[in-house]
Amino acid sequence: MEENIQKKKKPIKLLIGIIFIVIIAVVVILILTSKEGKETVNLNATLEKIVEQNKLETVTFTYNVVGKECKESGCNKHSNNIDDYKYVVSCKGTVTSGIDFKKVKINLDEENKKLVVEIPEANILETNISSTNFLNGDKLPADEIVSARALCKKEILQKSAADMELKKAAKEQVKIILGVYYEKWAKSLGDGYKVEVK
Repeated sequence: MEENIQKKKKPIKLLIGIIFIVIIAVVVILILTSKEGKETVNLNATLEKIVEQNKLETVTFTYNVVGKECKESGCNKHSNNIDDYKYVVSCKGTVTSGIDFKKVKINLDEENKKLVVEIPEANILETNISSTNFLNGDKLPADEIVSARALCKKEILQKSAADMELKKAAKEQVKIILGVYYEKWAKSLGDGYKVEVK
């Protein structure tokens, strides 16, 4: 007789367990699908955490420049007389431009069903000197090579800072990349949401 009671208790415990799991599943589904269950603050926080991860490099330009190190302070850097300079160096290097993800602002406009992404101005993120050729014909001492590379970097940075195309191209690339990226997020918000990158 005890065996029969034990056998009856097992199906009852199993049935109670199944009912409990179903109730929890229904509650979870109701919370996730209810309009009140959406928390845009959490969505914004999540999107901003993704953006904070690092910098987005978008455009790399190559520059060829000539750096001139004067023998005396105040020399004319526009002079073509090579004897006026301690050394003259031809440099090739790359400049990578992009944005700092930490400065991207994300706003959810539920009324107009828009995910608005505001991007900062593009900046130069990295400069690399790939080659230096000394035009004087003289071999420089090792301690001058370091300063020659620094001069190359300075000249390339000056040229790239004046190059409006570099920053313009970087910003346009960022708009395209982030537009496509956040389009996926907008779809998860519901039907009709659009992404505006500005």
